Amino acid sequence: MPDRRYDMLPEVLSGNLCSLHSNVDRYAVSVMWKLSPNYEVEKVWYRRTVIRSAYKLTYEIAQDLFDGQDPSRIIPGIPELKDSSLSQQDIQQRLSELTLAIRQLVDISRILREKRNSEGALELEGVEIRVQMGEKNNIEDLI
Repeated sequence: MPDRRYDMLPEVLSGNLCSLHSNVDRYAVSVMWKLSPNYEVEKVWYRRTVIRSAYKLTYEIAQDLFDGQDPSRIIPGIPELKDSSLSQQDIQQRLSELTLAIRQLVDISRILREKRNSEGALELEGVEIRVQMGEKNNIEDLI
């Protein structure tokens, strides 16, 4: 049901302690990869870390940045830029850096996925089930 959200954790966890709010330290277990210039995984290690997100982005805003959408449409969706006292030049600089970072991560992800698939990775495809609701919000049918 795409119009609803069901948290798997209590609100105190999902909306606060386990949520990546910008400029807030969070404890994490991080997987670190050392990649070669052609994106071969050379070393993997795990660490207990403290992470701090610089921006709180929705998937839609990240996609808009990647797609090169009009900044005037994007900025209102990024609280750290919308509510800041930064100059327009600084905001544009930060948007540029953020866009570059997102594009680099997408490129790395694409290359690693292609390598994994070329080496015979297992692809599991799920079946999407749609729920047809009746007048009184009762489930009438599964499509």
